[in-house]
Amino acid sequence: MAVDVTGLSYNGAGQVVAINGIATNKSGRDLQTCMITFDLLNSSGVKVGEAVASTLNLRDGQQWQFQAFVGGVFGVPISSVQPGSVTAF
Repeated sequence: MAVDVTGLSYNGAGQVVAINGIATNKSGRDLQTCMITFDLLNSSGVKVGEAVASTLNLRDGQQWQFQAFVGGVFGVPISSVQPGSVTAF
């Protein structure tokens, strides 16, 4: 699975609310379920949460335009986003 992050979405207060990107199934087979996780870090590099996107029935070679919503991190500024994991089966 190849994952390219194409941008971040912000709310009116300048807080990250979503991670946008394109994932391509390069597994050589169709996938029933695919989940992408991103780690959300504060200015000290401490993980303060995560964002997750998932889809069903991603064909081999198919691209998926995803948006992983940031949830449960209220009032904590997010300074950076790092790839977490890709789960596919």
